[in-house]
Amino acid sequence: MKRTLAILLTLILALSAVSFSAFAEEEISAEPDTAPAAEDVSDEDLIDEDTSDETASLEVVSDEEDLALSGAQEDVALSGDSIIKYGFTGTCVWLYNGFASTLQISGDGGMIDYQPDFTDKPWNEYCANIKSIIILDGVRDIGDYAFNNCRNVTSITFGNSVRSIGTCAFSGIKKIDPVTIPDSVTKLEPGAFMTSGLTGVTFGSGLKEIGEQAFQDCALTNVTIPGTIKTIGRKAFYGNVGLTNVQIENGVETIGDYAFLNTYLGGVTIPKSVLEFGLSPFAYDVTYNEATHSNTYTPVNPFIIKGYTNSVAETYAKQRSFISFISIGVSSNYHLSGIVTSALESSDTTTVEFYKPKHLNPSYTINLTGNTVSYKINNIDVSIYTVTVSKKNHVTRKYSVSITQPNQTLITAINPLGDVNLDGKVTIRDVNNLYNHVKGSGTITDSYSLECGDVYNPGSGVNIRDVNTLYNHVKGKVTIY
Repeated sequence: MKRTLAILLTLILALSAVSFSAFAEEEISAEPDTAPAAEDVSDEDLIDEDTSDETASLEVVSDEEDLALSGAQEDVALSGDSIIKYGFTGTCVWLYNGFASTLQISGDGGMIDYQPDFTDKPWNEYCANIKSIIILDGVRDIGDYAFNNCRNVTSITFGNSVRSIGTCAFSGIKKIDPVTIPDSVTKLEPGAFMTSGLTGVTFGSGLKEIGEQAFQDCALTNVTIPGTIKTIGRKAFYGNVGLTNVQIENGVETIGDYAFLNTYLGGVTIPKSVLEFGLSPFAYDVTYNEATHSNTYTPVNPFIIKGYTNSVAETYAKQRSFISFISIGVSSNYHLSGIVTSALESSDTTTVEFYKPKHLNPSYTINLTGNTVSYKINNIDVSIYTVTVSKKNHVTRKYSVSITQPNQTLITAINPLGDVNLDGKVTIRDVNNLYNHVKGSGTITDSYSLECGDVYNPGSGVNIRDVNTLYNHVKGKVTIY
């Protein structure tokens, strides 16, 4: 709390200095040689010194006091729209700058949630004047309905610490310039940008699901859904009437009910990773019937789906007479399940990459967290793959797998640097085994074990320096990590 107040005071003092400086310049007469005329001052214009001190003071609140300060606010009123307002929202601080028409959220933590009627937001009376919303680093959660109906906002900037964007947080805005959802965002709640006039969006790598109605009735024309997103929620892009192009990358698994309904799409390419379609996700125009108070669904004819033979997309298309299917390849209908075992920190990421022959880039990349974890690749291409498994402070290991059957399993394990015995630990036994190998009194035949023992200068082969380094690591005199 003290840190937050310190930040708040610094912001207010800085903005106040700029503001009063601007007013000082405006009050300078165009004719400096002419003395300003005296003005009559009424009793109403007089300000009592004691009350003015109270108005300008900032109340300092102890850590123990109730944080119902979420609505508390102070202001520096200057002239007309020239005003600075500030206060608390959850563990964050909001700052409205009337000069720049900005609303800034700072602090460390999350905002509180607000109500759909948008009257309980402390900055509600300034919504019409706000043109830019800035979420600074440190803010983790954007509250429900936080900026709902701030209709004249055109610019939104997110800090790199935001984890979640609340329900209808930016709904009801007339037009928003393209936004980038940072990699830190893992949750996009229902209606997050609904009816916002958003003109473009780029998704970060952390998002796994696009919430229900998240971008309904926006102004999007082109959308790319990265393969890191597994689920496109119900009505996620419904009603974007200018939407003409959608790229769905391999990795997306579910397209929800009405996801792209009532758009201008004439077709879409479906990757082999898609395993489930909801109700009428696309290929229909929707009109509301006033007489029956119901929607009328008219097929877009023809609608073209490009996809893989033997895939779920082909089955979906051929069950609907008004949809034409164009094959872009053959889906294997083969699936690979995998298990990876590692050691040390379970929070570190284990990466599994699948390379086809003569390919420099992996065809599939899986990122996992945990020391014993499983994964599945659906509709994997029939091929022979070189598989690399890597993790921090572990020795990268390579495997080979041939996809020849509908359902296969690949079991892999990687070990820490120094783990010569491949038992997941680095102990004096590893030192002794490596010593005996170097001295010729024992032989390590497993090439991966020797890579784990190559601790002094990895890649140069094991020798007595590796033995000494590993011994000192086990004794705590040095560290190889």
